[in-house]
Amino acid sequence: MSPDPDKAQKIATVIVQRRLDDALSGSAVYLLNCLKALEQAGFVVRIVATPRSSFGSRPISRPDRIFRTNSRSITWPRTWRIGTLYIAQDLSVWIRAANRIARQIVWLLRGKREAERPSIPSTLGWPPEAGEAAETACAVNAIPSTLVVGEYSSLGPLVKDCNADARAVLLHDLFSLRSKAFTDAGLPPDHAALSFADETARLADVDFCIHASSTEAAALKEKLPDCRHIWLPPEISATTPEITAPAKTRIVFIGVKHGGNYDALDAILNDIWPKVHEARPEAELWIVGEIAETVPTPPAGVILRTRLENLSELAGPDTIGFAPTRVMSGISIKLATYLELGCCVVCHSKTLDAYGGHLDDIVCHAETDGDFVAILIDLLDDPQLRRKKAGHAAQIARERLSNRDLVTYLETIDAGPVSSQTARKL
Repeated sequence: MSPDPDKAQKIATVIVQRRLDDALSGSAVYLLNCLKALEQAGFVVRIVATPRSSFGSRPISRPDRIFRTNSRSITWPRTWRIGTLYIAQDLSVWIRAANRIARQIVWLLRGKREAERPSIPSTLGWPPEAGEAAETACAVNAIPSTLVVGEYSSLGPLVKDCNADARAVLLHDLFSLRSKAFTDAGLPPDHAALSFADETARLADVDFCIHASSTEAAALKEKLPDCRHIWLPPEISATTPEITAPAKTRIVFIGVKHGGNYDALDAILNDIWPKVHEARPEAELWIVGEIAETVPTPPAGVILRTRLENLSELAGPDTIGFAPTRVMSGISIKLATYLELGCCVVCHSKTLDAYGGHLDDIVCHAETDGDFVAILIDLLDDPQLRRKKAGHAAQIARERLSNRDLVTYLETIDAGPVSSQTARKL
């Protein structure tokens, strides 16, 4: 992106405390959606990664090339850089990595029992410790920013300490509402468990919040009415995928490893698929993505694909995109992915809430496992019904889901001596 020489350059600094290696995960797709909106509004994007927590438990990272385009730069303090590799300098990252490897070796030696698979607790919901936060803020402030955006509420306190004309937080979901959803379902929260009041306090000093979920935007607006709240729905690409008819009609569940997908997969494999397979043994169930690693022995009719470089392999109405996710927060990116691929979509009614009613009439949805079984069998039996449900769903969703509200607001934020209070009133 070449800045207009007659205008002050608008720089948006986006702070992350997560790995950037995989651009295919749902959260990465949504982050990229936000970066695109910033660029459409005329910003040059600069990504700043926290020096320790962004590595997780692996001390070496190669950010996906989509994060390293000519219009985006990556600043990663306290790292060694060799080409596109970033290597942690901090000893604590290497200690975490050693502990992770040791636990993995023990698990392998004990027979790779799935119930004993070592899990790595997510720290994404917790703010960086004071020293790391100060180092990150220093890296951010080294280059003047028009706008600073922190990813997740955990970076709200850090954003407050950054020098910028405007400050924002990108909220994939609210951790407080996520933990409540898990607790209400009788499951342990898979991310930070904190109260809604505590999470709201993290955001008290930002000028606006960018929300993945329309329902969470409405909930937070009640608590922070002076802050602007903007819904940024998932992007539905206009690219038409190449469709190759599969040998067998298939049901597909795409997912990364998190509690909501574990719960959904458990229902699929134990309660839904056995009945579908018994009724229609010629059909296939594909489990796609890193969630497939948690299925050591696939049941009859189940195909495991831990990674697909090209999701268009799943495109077309002979693929049924399935999302029976009942425990969730934020928004289910997989629905947008299924629609983009031209699949017919079957999901839990709760999965639709975050889309604000925009998809209710173009996807199949149900509440109970029995209803899912009936819907899936009907779709497997009737190719015309599958084509009708897939039809123009992607085009309709694309017209209804737009980033225009965010881009329009971002365009009002000008480079120059504009205070945060002024930016809030624009």
